[in-house]
Formats: sequence, C-alpha cells, structure tokens
Amino acid sequence: MSAQRLSLKRGLGEVLLITASILLAFSLEAWWAERGDRARFDEVVLAARAEFAGARAELARAHAIHEATATTLQELLTLMSPAPRESAMDSLNALWEGVRFTSADVPRGVLANLLASGEISTLPDAELRARLSAWPAALEDHIATEGMYEAALDHLRGLVSARSPIPPGYGAPDYTSAFPARTRAVLSDFAIENALSRSLHLLQIVIGENEALSGAVGETLTDLDAYLASR
Repeated sequence: MSAQRLSLKRGLGEVLLITASILLAFSLEAWWAERGDRARFDEVVLAARAEFAGARAELARAHAIHEATATTLQELLTLMSPAPRESAMDSLNALWEGVRFTSADVPRGVLANLLASGEISTLPDAELRARLSAWPAALEDHIATEGMYEAALDHLRGLVSARSPIPPGYGAPDYTSAFPARTRAVLSDFAIENALSRSLHLLQIVIGENEALSGAVGETLTDLDAYLASR
C-alpha cells in the first residue's frame, strides 16, 4: 500500500514537473517574443524619429526659399504704378528671376505604416500618440495651401508672359523702344498688381503654416527622444 502511494506521489510529481517545464518554456518563449517585438518596435520608432528629422530639414529648406520669394514679391509690388519709374523698369527682370516656387517634400512613409498597423497604441505617451496621429492631416492641409499658392503664381506668370517684358534681343532694331514699352505694360497693369498681391498673401499663409509645422516637428522629436531614452 505504501509502495503504491509512493508510486502515485512520484507519478504526480513527474506530471507537475513536466507541466511546470512546459509552462516555463511557454513563458520564456512569450518573454523572448515580447522582447523581440519591443526591439522591433523601438527600431520603428527610431526610423520615425529619423523621418521627422528629415521633415524638419525639408521644411527649413522650403522656408528659406519662401522667405526670399516673399521679399521679391513685396519689392515687385512697390514697383507697380500707372507711371513706372525708370529705375523700376531697369530692376524688373532681375527681381522677376527671384520669384521661385517650391513645395516641402516631407517624408512620411514610416509614420504612415506605423499608423496603419495600429502599433502606435504601444507608445505610452498619449500626447505623443495624438501628435503623431494628427501629423498626416496637418501635412495634407499644408500641401493644399501650397497648391493654391502655386496656382496663384502660375496665374501671375501667365499675365506677365502675356505682356512679356523680355527684350527681343540686345542690339535688335526695336530693342530700345520695345523693351521699355513691354516693361511699362507689366508695371502699370492692375491685373498683375492684383495677382502679385494674391500670390504674396497666399505665400505668407504658406510661410505661417510651415513655421507651425516646424514647431510641431521639434516637439515631436523631443518626445520621441524622451521615449527612446527611457527604453
């Protein structure tokens, strides 16, 4: 009887040992998988951080061009007059060459994948999650504003081209008479003046949005750095 009990206890112990071994193996596997998932997620966050650093550089590049073009448009507006000055006519071409359009080509593939996968919920910082989630819409709004500014600039260029101040060629028989006449036609044209004003107004909105986005990028980078430092 005692031998039977001993055998039963031994068998039960073996069952418990096997069960514990299996549970431990599953626990280790789960822990290892979780560790791998965390490491992979941290790599994704690091890639998102690099993407936002690229966004900051791209916004800064576009901002410098926008600021220079805004100054040029403002100077062109001051030249507009029913009776343009000779100095204004001389500087028109040089200023017109400074009117440049650019758009901020901001990278966003990593964040798009992070949002699509739903893994963004893994981030413990609710404010950071909200900021990352709102970024695509803010960027789309800015792209739409850039589109309106580009359309206004194209319209302005069309008006100027129709009254082409470009001379027929230095030394040509009609150079001295044709160039001043065409230049005067541009600088005294009310439609061109209105188009200049609209282009400058939209560009100032683009600049304001660009600066707001740059500020948001800076805050996002700070939060991402804090998250990565805590890992």
